[in-house]
Amino acid sequence: MVISVPDGANFRFDGGTMYSDLIGSEEYKHYFTKGDSLVPPTDWERNNIGETSMRAVCHLDKSSNGAEGPKAKMTILIFPRSTDEMNELSDSTQSPAWPGVRILEASCIFSPSIAQWKDPICPLFVTGSPLTEAANCPSTQEIRHQIAAVMRTAKRPTACTSSRALKTQWEKATRDIEALEQEPTITWPEADRHQPEQGKHTTVNQWIYMHTVQ
Repeated sequence: MVISVPDGANFRFDGGTMYSDLIGSEEYKHYFTKGDSLVPPTDWERNNIGETSMRAVCHLDKSSNGAEGPKAKMTILIFPRSTDEMNELSDSTQSPAWPGVRILEASCIFSPSIAQWKDPICPLFVTGSPLTEAANCPSTQEIRHQIAAVMRTAKRPTACTSSRALKTQWEKATRDIEALEQEPTITWPEADRHQPEQGKHTTVNQWIYMHTVQ
């Protein structure tokens, strides 16, 4: 099987987590060969070839406490089932720990260094004006809390490199997916949520008085 990993925009994180939704094989280029010959889709069934699906699993890289600051690590996993088949197989397939075959692993820094770009993660907020002029922008404490809430959903992927290992891990996942869910080496720290400002307590009589006395 020959795969072209799709652009990052193809991966959707609609659950607000560090692991993407499953994407179907129609969203990435791939083909199969047997010996030196291409296997056309019309011959897939005869060659015991089925559909596949893919997921991106992200977490902090183990070197995130270094001088360069935090880094994100990404693992792309492929599964020998379509998205519908994965959903029908078990609810546990939604877990980031559901075993897959690793086809790509990479890391990047969170922001561009002074020296060079090195494919960092883009800034989270680009307001186009100073924060003091962005009246509806959340407080920095609330932003930190929300970032932490997302980053703390991270789990390590169960990445396999052979069909035998994948079969063994699938059997384990089917029995108890939680046993496979492991925290990354480095986790994002918790952040307290911003507490809304409390208004001045006013009784009903005081409110009536203030709105009737000129």
